[in-house]
Amino acid sequence: MFRSNNTHSRWHTTFGDFSANPALGRAQEETLKAGPPPISLSIVPSGSWAFDHSEPNIEIEENIYFVPLTANEVGIDSFIVNAEHLYMFQFASGIQRSVNHGLLAALKRFSNLPPPVNWHYIFVVPEDSATFSCPHYVDGFLADHVPYIAQVGNCMS
Repeated sequence: MFRSNNTHSRWHTTFGDFSANPALGRAQEETLKAGPPPISLSIVPSGSWAFDHSEPNIEIEENIYFVPLTANEVGIDSFIVNAEHLYMFQFASGIQRSVNHGLLAALKRFSNLPPPVNWHYIFVVPEDSATFSCPHYVDGFLADHVPYIAQVGNCMS
């Protein structure tokens, strides 16, 4: 995802052709040059664990796919730690979504997390999405992290 240097700029991504908006295409090119490189994930979890958000201290194990029991978990739909990196997934069906301000506080109840420099927030959107955006905040998780985006197909048959 990319954004301009303006403090109030949103994070954006556009899939496909930029010919309709050359300024957006140039902004993406500049940001991609200066930003972190894209990541490619291929993780096969060794197990999964559904956790209750009321648990005060949850010990994280590497390669276990964690999913909250409740649909209203603060800021994430699932996560996994792999090779000393935390990958948090937020599924979004619309063209915009924000990162919950309570995410950092919610993560404090998990132990054995890798250092915050190795945390990655990934919005997962449908493959037919043309654009996606989220607000940038000068405080909270996005103050120090670049969000990622992943397009996935419909896995239902």
